[in-house]
Amino acid sequence: FATLLSVGCRKVLGREDFHVRPEARPAWDSQQILEKAEQLLVYHPDLILVVLGTNEYVNRIVHGKALLPEGLRARWEEAATHSRFLVEAFSTQVLDTASVSPGGGDFARLVRQTQPGQPAMGGLPIGPRDRALILDRMQQGVRRLHIRCKEAGTRLVLVQSLQDLKTFPPWCNEIERTTPEIDALFVQVWNHPRQALLPRLDALLLRYPDRPDLHHARGRVLLAMDRPKEARQEFLRALDLDLAPLHHTTEVTDAMATVCREEGIRLLDLNDALADEHGITGGARFLDAAHVDLEGHEELALFLARELSGKEMPALPAGYEKVFRSAIRQHLASEVSEETQETGRGRIAFNDAKYFLFFGNFRDAVPYFERALIDLPEGETRSLYEHTLRKLGVPGAGGRKR
Repeated sequence: FATLLSVGCRKVLGREDFHVRPEARPAWDSQQILEKAEQLLVYHPDLILVVLGTNEYVNRIVHGKALLPEGLRARWEEAATHSRFLVEAFSTQVLDTASVSPGGGDFARLVRQTQPGQPAMGGLPIGPRDRALILDRMQQGVRRLHIRCKEAGTRLVLVQSLQDLKTFPPWCNEIERTTPEIDALFVQVWNHPRQALLPRLDALLLRYPDRPDLHHARGRVLLAMDRPKEARQEFLRALDLDLAPLHHTTEVTDAMATVCREEGIRLLDLNDALADEHGITGGARFLDAAHVDLEGHEELALFLARELSGKEMPALPAGYEKVFRSAIRQHLASEVSEETQETGRGRIAFNDAKYFLFFGNFRDAVPYFERALIDLPEGETRSLYEHTLRKLGVPGAGGRKR
């Protein structure tokens, strides 16, 4: 969407000197993003847009154990072993996540070794002390960048990243396998959310009040019952309870809002570009929890143009949207290959399926493998799909309705 913002604004303004330089990389957390943003000040940009909110805990998950142990005994052992040095190292260095990326050899091995309900990485869930430490680091990084931008005469705007609330399930629901009853009910809700399933969901939530998938399922049912405000709260609750919070939690978005309010930094929310009237995102234009299709990127570019026009960038003339969209679509037609358009959705689905396995969530990997099989050569996709079905006790590789 950054590139499309540049393409659209250049055309509308008739200015070849209007540049938007996208500098983010996949799976970066706020520390990595903020450090890169600070480095970009050498180019004397007029404006830096920093998109935060996704992957905030990813390096902690990869690390595989608590930075600040929970409980009195764990804290005593922490003090006795001087493990505080680990926290300081984590706060000042970037952990290497390359070996556990979806295409990495270590990742493939871990996926094959993982069992249902048993994540490949230790140290889950992320405790409140670690969450507080990581969010404090994010806020301090924003404050530091804010000072550097003021010194350089560069405007700074923070942007909250995307989150599919209603259609993408939580990554990790359990550390130890609980009951097949939950799995069966979740699949029913996935296939056909209806009011009749609500009593069974509520009964299970009395027994398992912190299961993120049950809250997500309840949100789906409430949405089908035309109770969107309650549904949204359930979707947010599911995100907060996810044992592997790769994407949004309300504490992350609240931390962003707090530091922006305290420092006087403007905060935009990309979700506003794609949410319905109740503030619920998901479904059309979303490829998964945090990625959108080409039309989604077009909407994000238009949203930023509208929000920044006449404020942090030159004012766009009235009625610019048609020219803006036309320029974007011409660019996409010439730059995005047919192969990418045909297989992009399947590639993302395949990566998502592998991440579900990585977190011991074999049940929710199934429909993403099945989606990937539509677009991709069978090979590894079929092999991992059959492996997943076997681990779930469903021999064979026949399609399953989800």
